[in-house]
Amino acid sequence: MAFQLAKIKVDGVVGKNDVLAPDAIIFRKRLSEFGVAGDWLECQKQMHCFLLFSHHVSEGVAGKNWIVDILRLNAQGPP
Repeated sequence: MAFQLAKIKVDGVVGKNDVLAPDAIIFRKRLSEFGVAGDWLECQKQMHCFLLFSHHVSEGVAGKNWIVDILRLNAQGPP
């Protein structure tokens, strides 16, 4: 029996080479099953901390920019 949680959005970033990746993917799928919307960025060959290197690696820069864009979009609210 599934129910929908009202007006909740969960966004996330997953590094696919991380020990935490399988659980994060399961979490994202469960959120979807319960009707929780969200935007997710999956980065191949990265670990959970790759965003900390946003000044040193292109994936970190792209991930940081993605997060900033999602935060701006969410701050604007629904169209």
